[in-house]
Amino acid sequence: MNNKIKYIIIGIVVVIVIVAGVSYYIAVAESHFGFPSKATMKSDTGNSYNMSKIIAGGPQTNITKAEKVYYNLSSSASIIMVQGDTNSSKIASGLYKLIIGEVDSSSGTYFKQNDSYNGFKYSIFNASFGKDAIGYKSNMIFMITFYGNYSNSTMAKVAESNMASMSSFF
Repeated sequence: MNNKIKYIIIGIVVVIVIVAGVSYYIAVAESHFGFPSKATMKSDTGNSYNMSKIIAGGPQTNITKAEKVYYNLSSSASIIMVQGDTNSSKIASGLYKLIIGEVDSSSGTYFKQNDSYNGFKYSIFNASFGKDAIGYKSNMIFMITFYGNYSNSTMAKVAESNMASMSSFF
């Protein structure tokens, strides 16, 4: 695994959350940003997750709102979702293209590449920095990181549930 690329991607995700954040809160209730519920995650993966979230407020430069949710199963299996609302579709598209460019440069393999679902353009990939899904629709953007042994079909179900949840919120 190329640590440089891994740190670039982690940095981008952290920047999205930090730049948008005025204050952080930890809560265990269901999200109010449009994340899949624990019941949906159990249906998609077959596992019961603990759910915790960090809410980042806004607005900040180019980001009006962002949140991160952790779906924790065990120390070896979890899913992290980050959702953001940007100031324009150009910014969301640019962030998407930046990540896809990193996947391409690391010779990553795609399960889905530039696919569409519910109005979102998204990709699911396995790259040197991990198994991830990223997508955007208009000014909304998301990234999902899968830690553990998740099949391609499970990652697709989780990504599609995330996009459906985001669409119902925005």
